[in-house]
Amino acid sequence: MPNPRENQVVSTSALQKQLNISSDVARRLAQTLDRVKEGNSDVLRTPLFKDMPAEDALSVMDEFMDRQRTQTPLDAELDSLENSQKDKFGPRSIAKPWDERRESIEAYFSPYTGQEITGPGFAHLNRLRPISIEKAVGYLKNSTSSGLPYYIKKALVKKRLLRDNGMRELLRRKDPCILFTRTQEQGKTRGVWGYPIADTTLEMRYFVPLLELQKKKLWRAALVGPEAVDQQVTELFKRSETDKFQLVSIDFSAYDASIKRPLQALGFGYVKDLFQTSCSTEIDYIQERFATIPLVTPDGIMTGDHGVPSGSTFTNEIDSLVQFILFEKSGVAGDKLIQGDDGLYAVNEPDTLMDYFERHGLKVNTDKSHTSSQFCTFLQNYYSRTYTDGTKLVGVYPLYRAFNRLLHTERWVDFEEYELDGSDYWSIRAISILENCKNHPYFKEFVKLIAEADRTGLTYSGRGLYNYANMIKQSKGAGELIRNQYGDDVNGLERFETVKILNEINSKG
Repeated sequence: MPNPRENQVVSTSALQKQLNISSDVARRLAQTLDRVKEGNSDVLRTPLFKDMPAEDALSVMDEFMDRQRTQTPLDAELDSLENSQKDKFGPRSIAKPWDERRESIEAYFSPYTGQEITGPGFAHLNRLRPISIEKAVGYLKNSTSSGLPYYIKKALVKKRLLRDNGMRELLRRKDPCILFTRTQEQGKTRGVWGYPIADTTLEMRYFVPLLELQKKKLWRAALVGPEAVDQQVTELFKRSETDKFQLVSIDFSAYDASIKRPLQALGFGYVKDLFQTSCSTEIDYIQERFATIPLVTPDGIMTGDHGVPSGSTFTNEIDSLVQFILFEKSGVAGDKLIQGDDGLYAVNEPDTLMDYFERHGLKVNTDKSHTSSQFCTFLQNYYSRTYTDGTKLVGVYPLYRAFNRLLHTERWVDFEEYELDGSDYWSIRAISILENCKNHPYFKEFVKLIAEADRTGLTYSGRGLYNYANMIKQSKGAGELIRNQYGDDVNGLERFETVKILNEINSKG
């Protein structure tokens, strides 16, 4: 196995020479690696409850929840979920230093230890075709990093991709990924693989037609939207009741790191069978880069076979397909709903299914996975027969989880670049978060609580909404094709249940 710490990067000049990049790019890359090495201890708060410590704001939330529980008790399991989210309350911007996260990155490069997977594939459609390079470039996120070799915003590189041989020249370089950082509650720090723009563009040519096909599959309802997910969860409950199956809400540990080359091959085999045979060579190239693309870290360039690189366009799709294929090959009777590392199953043999996942290299987090015939969780939402809209079950998003996001942000956004003022930005951001809670029994009162805590009452201007929507468009790219949560589509913000409540409050004020 190649040593992931070989080829040590020690200086800007070494970066420039080793990666064949300009001195300016090498300097900016070195600064990024320094930030990764040092970590970050800054606590980033939003304007909400800014006049009091976060702990006091949490006490306000506790008092609110206690009042609501007295009037309308929650399901015991939902109440437990709320309390677990409360325990996570705190900064979302703390990044561990490299010394404390090195091991989690090296785990990507560890060998596959699962059983060999054999048997036929599933697709064999052989009719999809990739979109053009021009269309693929149109789906790229303008405001995010282009990765190497330019390391500037994608918007500034698009024209170079479209010129004669521009794409081919960049692919020929086989640039590595850059290690970026995502932060979460409780100091959880996740590595993000900053993909080279040429590889992203090539992947996008195949991802877009694949996505449109996958949206038609019931087990990929999450690609369509939260309403579709609610409908499919309802069907799983019905299946569970009819066939006496158990609902398994499964949680994995280090999911991307554990999906090594043999498992990735299952997913890409599925993808390849969907496209015309003339595309096979290019898909094989994408697969090889996906499995082996190097990663620039503070220790140097890590090389060799590895798990799923998080910055790839195919990350979520391969994650989803691996779960799907392993489930189908397990022989366990039942049905499924899958999105990335999230899985919900209605099955007759839960233990057999989880054991099958384990034997094939995945790490089931038994403490966070649960089996029941009465409730389940999927994509951070709680489901039970208690909470419906009259026709189907609806996902209930925990208020404590939303509250933490309303008070703490992962990183600052330069909203002024999009001609947004702070009042508009923070109000629309808050409304988008609140909308995800619209199925919660305390939703209306929660909106009132947050509106009262905001100095503007969560008001915003029409111009601000237009510019906010443009900012989201520039940062999403192909992500615009997927609506994961109710609050994602700010173009429809005027129709949000949150806005209706705010209008009601203002009309009485």
